[in-house]
Amino acid sequence: MQNPKNEPSKEVLELSSDQIDQMWKDAKASMQGHSWMQQGTEVYCESCPFRHSFYVEPGYVLKGIDESGNPLIDKIF
Repeated sequence: MQNPKNEPSKEVLELSSDQIDQMWKDAKASMQGHSWMQQGTEVYCESCPFRHSFYVEPGYVLKGIDESGNPLIDKIF
């Protein structure tokens, strides 16, 4: 079936809970903490299979990552 509005098709990937559990086990086995990045007021992890992030108020910046993989946030003004 052709899309009359030429919009991108949205395919849905269905996973069983066993498949999701295995993905998490594989990710945990291959990672040493999280790889945190900042874009605007969002600090997000780019190393996990599922995106997770948190909000930081304006005036705060991601300074680095500690030994445990936790983000280090500093106030800049």
